[in-house]
Amino acid sequence: MRNLIRHILKEETYDSNNLEKGIGLVVKLIKESYPYIIGWELISERPFDIEIIIICDIEKLKEFYNSELKYYYEKNKDELSNNDYPYPISILNIKDEITSDEMYEDWKKLKQELNDFYEMLPEHLTAKDQFNDIKTLDPDRFTFK
Repeated sequence: MRNLIRHILKEETYDSNNLEKGIGLVVKLIKESYPYIIGWELISERPFDIEIIIICDIEKLKEFYNSELKYYYEKNKDELSNNDYPYPISILNIKDEITSDEMYEDWKKLKQELNDFYEMLPEHLTAKDQFNDIKTLDPDRFTFK
């Protein structure tokens, strides 16, 4: 993992938006644990956190959770990129097999890992709040391609 972090940081340049570059680096790092994540979009930067949408690859998501799409989403697959959902598994059959608490715990684990990586970034790649603390990344929604 350390080699991956070094490699990704070597790609970094100082001539682009540091907020976006920092989040982009974190998303690259988290793909090791969540290979279905293929990107992100900034929703808003708030006083204490940064709200983002996580973009997921449908086929890799199905493989990761060993589940198929719910019938409705399989039928309307081309419309999935136009909507966003609260959890990555929202569109999978497995959603009916687990509790809301389990879905939340799965999301919370992903969010924690995102923020652990974000806090490890060089200072110039993180956004700070008014108290000079690193803002939290909030993966509020998920969309699919």
